[in-house]
Amino acid sequence: MLNVSQAGAVVVSPDHTRNPAAHTCRSGIVLLTAAGKVFWCDKPAADIFGRDVTGCVWAELLEKMMIASQEAEIGRCLPKNISDVLHPLTAKILLSGRSLHPMDVDISLAPIPEENGTVKQVVLTLTPATSMRGLAVSSPNTPVGRELGRSDAHRSILYEGILRITGTGVLSIDRGGFVIYLNREAGELLTISPDIELPRKLMNLLPEDVGQKWLEAIRFVFHYRCDNSFIESWGARHFQIDLGPVFGPDGSVESVVAAVRDVTGQWLSEIRYRELFRQTERGVLICESHDDGLTFTIKDLNSAAQKICDTTREKGVGQSVFEIMPGIENSGLPEAMGRVYKTTSEEHMPSFFEGVSGGRMWLDFSIFTLPNRELVVTFEDITVKYKTEQILRRSKEEWEKTFDALSDIVTIQDRHMRIIRANRAARTMFDLSFNDLIGNRCYEVFQGYSQPCEGCPVLNTCEDCSTHSGLIYNEKLSKTFDVHSSPIFDEQGQLKWLVQIARDVTQTLQQEAERRLLSAAIEQASESVVITDLDGMQQYVNPAFCETTGYTREEAIGQTAGILQSGVHDREFYSKMWNTLLAGKVWRGRLTNRKKNGILFKEDATISPVVDGSGKITNYIALKRDITREDSLEKQLQHAMKMEAIGTLAGGIAHDFNNILSAVIGYGYIAKGKLEKDNPVQEDLDQILLGGDRATDLVKQILTFARQETQDRFRPLLLQYIVKEVLKLMRSSLPATIRLNHFIDGSCGPIMADSSQVHQLLMNLLTNAKQSIGAEHGEITIRLTQHQKIVDGLVGMTGAYLHLSVEDTGCGMEPKQLERIFDPFFTTRAKEHGTGLGLSVVHGIVKKHNGEIDVTSTPGKGTVFDVYFNVAKSDPADIQEIHGPESRGSERIMLIDDEEVVGKVHERMLSKLGYRVTLFNSSLEAVKTFRDNPKCCDLVVTDMTMPNMTGAELAREMLSLRPDLPIIVVTGYSEAMDTEKAARIGIRHLLMKPVDRVDFSLRVKEALRGG
Repeated sequence: MLNVSQAGAVVVSPDHTRNPAAHTCRSGIVLLTAAGKVFWCDKPAADIFGRDVTGCVWAELLEKMMIASQEAEIGRCLPKNISDVLHPLTAKILLSGRSLHPMDVDISLAPIPEENGTVKQVVLTLTPATSMRGLAVSSPNTPVGRELGRSDAHRSILYEGILRITGTGVLSIDRGGFVIYLNREAGELLTISPDIELPRKLMNLLPEDVGQKWLEAIRFVFHYRCDNSFIESWGARHFQIDLGPVFGPDGSVESVVAAVRDVTGQWLSEIRYRELFRQTERGVLICESHDDGLTFTIKDLNSAAQKICDTTREKGVGQSVFEIMPGIENSGLPEAMGRVYKTTSEEHMPSFFEGVSGGRMWLDFSIFTLPNRELVVTFEDITVKYKTEQILRRSKEEWEKTFDALSDIVTIQDRHMRIIRANRAARTMFDLSFNDLIGNRCYEVFQGYSQPCEGCPVLNTCEDCSTHSGLIYNEKLSKTFDVHSSPIFDEQGQLKWLVQIARDVTQTLQQEAERRLLSAAIEQASESVVITDLDGMQQYVNPAFCETTGYTREEAIGQTAGILQSGVHDREFYSKMWNTLLAGKVWRGRLTNRKKNGILFKEDATISPVVDGSGKITNYIALKRDITREDSLEKQLQHAMKMEAIGTLAGGIAHDFNNILSAVIGYGYIAKGKLEKDNPVQEDLDQILLGGDRATDLVKQILTFARQETQDRFRPLLLQYIVKEVLKLMRSSLPATIRLNHFIDGSCGPIMADSSQVHQLLMNLLTNAKQSIGAEHGEITIRLTQHQKIVDGLVGMTGAYLHLSVEDTGCGMEPKQLERIFDPFFTTRAKEHGTGLGLSVVHGIVKKHNGEIDVTSTPGKGTVFDVYFNVAKSDPADIQEIHGPESRGSERIMLIDDEEVVGKVHERMLSKLGYRVTLFNSSLEAVKTFRDNPKCCDLVVTDMTMPNMTGAELAREMLSLRPDLPIIVVTGYSEAMDTEKAARIGIRHLLMKPVDRVDFSLRVKEALRGG
């Protein structure tokens, strides 16, 4: 049961029985602030006044809720100032509501004091007399007060209604810590069931830590007989708990009443307000005045204000604005603060004051009032902004000067292309005054046209409000201008002006045309052009560079020229190059570089420094020409000239030398034939013949590379027989330390070949193997097999082929040596042990026979030569076989040679084979004899180079008389005769001196047989 103490505090009586009639009272309740404003009222009160609740809130002293007569009547009954209501008061008035029906209303005022006893809120109760006659709140000493004390039901209705509407929870706790009263709002706030049986221990209703805090605060009230307040937080909610003592008749504290309010929103708002107040960048002063706006004292100031005014909160609070802002009193700020205080109208103004450091500080002030009549002054330091504006003003002046100083023509035009501003260049270029330009259109004054130029950028900007540019030719000046036009918009985004800038580009275009011509020439040049910076970083490469090196432009630019280095040139080479360039000189030379695919190529390069106007080197430009093919052709030419020199030398001595060798070898064989096989002289003759054979081979090799050898026609040949013949010859010349192995497939098919060249090929390969082994122990292995399946890499093989392999266990070769093994005159041995022609001859013979050759070698283990020949498709009857060392006969042979010694050697060789030989040392005599009797012989063997008549002329003469006559021409050397020419004349065979006995006998037999 609610009571009102003499001090006006709301308390709860020990009788904790709930009053069910509390919700049936039609009394109206109004809460007033100390300033007399309504901050809350319930609906019954609003109904009494004939207004809605919203219309009642914040009305001042009810003047907006009552007519004047009612205000006067209330004014007579109530104190002038609400804050003077220190005790409950009552009154009775006749109230005419908005419905204009008079109503007797009992009113009562009850103060709600703060802890310090000041009244901040007052409860106004309005009760129609028809509802509860005589309801009043008065001092206990008045009759009305005594009557009120007897009306417990009314008090319960009054105060429980107030607490319910305001959301205040109320508890009453006795000395034992038992809750003896709990209203519904307290149950909802503290999550306690409203149906709980009371009394109940407080500690059983609250969390232990919260209950302990409550009990400590309650004990404080019991002990000190005074009020106590604290804020309790749990979870996300915050509660304001106000505790007050309830005194008994004897003056002792019987219980403590607790008012609980949820202040979460206020608490958060307060935090946000203080945080905003603290962190805002504008300075904020909260001021109050005690003399009706004449002077103001600072109640609070934020961090920004402290920083701007160079003070602290402790120093600033209590001071006047003029004390923390020296000199501000003369700026008009005090007058503005007084006006705002009196009119409550917000004002803004800039002002300044002298800072503590002595510099003038400009501030932007905003002044307004709060509902509690406090004055708020916010300000921002705009010193930088103020100075910036001054700078902008100066900048505008400088811009004006710059505008006129521009060498380009600049005009500002309106949207109709009328000039409203033009710089000095526009006036000077066209010799016009300011007045001549202003107000006229650009095409009228600059071109003399009546309409805009074709493609005019200004016209395009007028149409689409975008930036445009273009080249315009001016006929008056015979110049071309690069014209740019840009729009300028107003605040609404509408086109306001246009800026036209025209630059004379006549000379630039001419230079650009020259540059394009030069660029096109560089782009289309067949030579590589590279431009680098000072560090050699490539900045430009032309298409020829890309085509030569294989690098794209994107890959090359940004890289140094080192991407092409091949490793051929050493550091000293590049050091000399850079020293030349850094000295500002041109470097010329030949470079061996590497393409992207790894292939080496050669270039003739000219690298020049590029200097600027001051003579400083800014770039390097390289002009390079790929001379790989030229270098190859040059080497081929040198080789050809070398071969020609060798051929000339060989040709000069070959004829006589071969004749001499023919005599030496021929008589050597004759001498051997006359001696017994066990005669000691046989070995000496063998060495003579061996030397002759080597001399013969050397001449043949020299003539072969001089491209002056005489070749036989290719015929079907069984290679296995030649291999066996060569093996017989080689066994006698091999030392005992070398074993000769052979694996010959006798069923191999024929090949199209020249037997003498194949013979030479085998001899050279075996000789090379022998020299590779040297004086060491080793083996030479020869294999000959036939295959059907083509092996990868055998480009020239088209079907079945023969595989000839010559393998040795000699010293082997390094990879670099292998790369040059077939080069002429290249040898890994001492000069006295090799000419460097042997393997080159082998390579040439293989290629002439459309074959393939491959070599593999391992240093210290040996070398293998693999030779491949296509198998020929021919009649077995056409296959040349070698059955023995010599082929005999009995036919008549006419032998003609101007060298008597050579003639006699050949005569004795043929006679020993059984032939009947007639020797002539004069070609004329031989022709005369033949004319007399064309049937005098079965075969003619003639020398080629003879006095009076050559062998070719003799052959033509005899064939004219006897076309079926077989003729063999033997020559030591002749530029005028080769195998093809001999065949066209009708000569059956062309043999080189000195002739081999076996080969000579075979050719004679073939010629006689019609071959």
